[in-house]
Amino acid sequence: MKIHLAVRSFLVLLALLLALPASAAVPRAISRLPYKITKPGRYVVTKPMVYTSITPLAAITIEADNVSLDLGGWTMESSHSVSNGSETTAVFASGRQNIKIFNGTIRSFFRAIFLEGTAGGNHLVEDILADDCTFLGIQVKGDSSIVQNCRVTNVDGSFTTERYGIHVTGTSAQVINNLVSGLITPAGTGSRSYGIYVENSESVLVAGNRVMNKPTTASLDNMRAITLRSCSYSVIAGNFASGCRIGLSSVQSPGSPATTINNNIFRDNTWATSSYFELSGDNAEGPHNFPTVSAN
Repeated sequence: MKIHLAVRSFLVLLALLLALPASAAVPRAISRLPYKITKPGRYVVTKPMVYTSITPLAAITIEADNVSLDLGGWTMESSHSVSNGSETTAVFASGRQNIKIFNGTIRSFFRAIFLEGTAGGNHLVEDILADDCTFLGIQVKGDSSIVQNCRVTNVDGSFTTERYGIHVTGTSAQVINNLVSGLITPAGTGSRSYGIYVENSESVLVAGNRVMNKPTTASLDNMRAITLRSCSYSVIAGNFASGCRIGLSSVQSPGSPATTINNNIFRDNTWATSSYFELSGDNAEGPHNFPTVSAN
């Protein structure tokens, strides 16, 4: 009788465990690099790790949908010299859905995070410090994705002629409450640095971000704080930009649905630019009737 009761209790407990959602499962530990994620679920980095190889270029590759990657508060680090000559990435995925990356530091990669492919989407990147990248901090492609509460600092390298803090593509994307600072534009004609760059998107929200550079740096002339390219029905609100040549730049076709700009502050900028904008609210120090400057 007692044996039967014990067996029945065990079976009930087993059934309850099997009924738990995947999100409640114990996360899989990541303690070595490179690492490839091939199944949905939760993953957690368990220690600081250094990755200086270029085979493969990505330290962590995600090849599944519905993945939550917790960096565990640790640091993933590459080598600035290696990343200045090759397109290394700390976390990479292509064409995936529902990827969440959070809670850690990524240092000295070409790109810290690269979620590629507009066929994917519904991504969330939050609470990430991307430091000392040689090209781009955080790049997310795909509809309904969010980059929030992140910091991108000290983007500097000579491998390309452009630098980006946060680069987003996708309808209904949100870039909220991030800090971008220390972007260094390489010398040479046509070189550019972009704090926050949004392209080919509709109904985007860019709000509460700070893009801050020292206005005396050599990169000032080619530094753009917030840039929109081929975007419509978007809202740019409550952002602060300082020490950039251009506070706000938009490149849109005539007749495109307008972008609403509200309550932004641009300080210590040479000028602010806008084209085909709907202006509203108190935009301190612009943009009002400023000349259009291409973000090419």
